[in-house]
Amino acid sequence: MSFEEMNDVADVALEVAAEGDPKWLTWISISTMAMAVITAIGILLAGITLNEFFFERTQELVELSRLGVDRVNMEVLESKHHILTVLGEPLDSAEVQKLEDYRQEALVLAPLVAEEDELSRRALFEHELFAIGVTLLSIAITITAVSAILKKKSMWFSGLAVGALGAGFVLFATVAMIS
Repeated sequence: MSFEEMNDVADVALEVAAEGDPKWLTWISISTMAMAVITAIGILLAGITLNEFFFERTQELVELSRLGVDRVNMEVLESKHHILTVLGEPLDSAEVQKLEDYRQEALVLAPLVAEEDELSRRALFEHELFAIGVTLLSIAITITAVSAILKKKSMWFSGLAVGALGAGFVLFATVAMIS
């Protein structure tokens, strides 16, 4: 459910409930508005974490690709050096240096690939937390709106409970994102 659809549901609920208890209607309005604001923040942060996931994953793939190319180049040079050694031919010192350079670069790239993998996994985890929170908040807004239509305070409390759970997920994801 989009943010606009949630507002439309809340507007309809408020119109229908207008004949009821004005104080209760005020609390429904305030709680629905608060949940809508938290939902909007959650959606924004979910987008940010998804972008971060794709960026980190792309970086990981680029470094993994470079590492793979270096390993192939090392194997080719090592094979060539092995053949030349068996044939009793001298090794080209530039190629020996190149092989050592490939080994050094592989030693540097391997931990970077692992680090990028961890960063992308973390960003995806944070995104999933935001998505769960936003979904729960959307459900809570709907329950709250229906409670106004049906004039059932118990439903409103249920909506508040689901909304609190959704807000908890958004808060937990925010803390995870910041730390």
